[in-house]
Amino acid sequence: MVTGASRGIGRAIAQGLAARGAAVAVNYRSGKEAADQVVQTITSAGGHAVAVPGDISDPNSIHPRIFDTAESDLGPLDIVVSNAAIAINKPLSDYTLDDYRATFDTNTRGAFLVLQQAAARVRDNGRIIAVSTGGTRLLLAGTTLYLGSKGAVDQFVRGVAMDAGPRGITINTVSPGFTNTDLLTDDFRATAADMSPFGRVGEPEEVAAVVTFLASRRILGDGAEHRHRRRRHVTPLDPVGPRRSKSLTVVETDAATAGAAFTAWLGRSRRTERRQAAPAATGSRTDVRRSGTAPAPWGASPAHAHHC
Repeated sequence: MVTGASRGIGRAIAQGLAARGAAVAVNYRSGKEAADQVVQTITSAGGHAVAVPGDISDPNSIHPRIFDTAESDLGPLDIVVSNAAIAINKPLSDYTLDDYRATFDTNTRGAFLVLQQAAARVRDNGRIIAVSTGGTRLLLAGTTLYLGSKGAVDQFVRGVAMDAGPRGITINTVSPGFTNTDLLTDDFRATAADMSPFGRVGEPEEVAAVVTFLASRRILGDGAEHRHRRRRHVTPLDPVGPRRSKSLTVVETDAATAGAAFTAWLGRSRRTERRQAAPAATGSRTDVRRSGTAPAPWGASPAHAHHC
């Protein structure tokens, strides 16, 4: 299930997961027509998806409507992506209490409720992913409420990782840089592009590539065989990367080139695995993080994927 999946990054994530064989619950709050279009795009490509209405900031909606409906239509959940968010950009002195409530109700309370339900409902060895923002590590004017609300999400993930880890569930925060969505206002676009060495902002599909990787079965390195996917059940995806250690790792890459960086990293990692599989190889598996992509500079609008 992907929250806020009717447009932007959520839409790209839903379509990316479906392309890898997952049946997807496309959650939306008010954009029914847009959500139906996402479902149609997935089903026309041979996938399976359902539109699930519900406001994640409403405690009465998150449990009975969103999760119950998703499980009723798809079966037990194996992957949950907490993505829905809003942004109100203005100087701190201009914010109202209504702005505060709207922002924190959706971005913080909503994410809390989604993660709480996901931790209770996702099956063993499942995947939970929260979309935050790389802006929490930058100095940006006019984004105080948005960045404050997202900073809390980063901390939620660390706590849930400890709670859900014994069940083999991984939970990750993906923090994109400036990305081409409705949340990126025109006054930020030029500045955002200048901050990237590529002279452009990231695209939703590039962020979705990172999320799809983190939803794979082999990210934890538990050696479990990939289960056959049935049409009406969401399951962790086919292996798309090498085995990873269970310790905390950090993958940093520019949001504008996340897909290309991952492809290059995967190629190097597979070569590492082939060398380790050679008869002369001895000792334990090398942590593939050491052969991964070099961290992008903070000013390059990085996307951070924290693997717990």
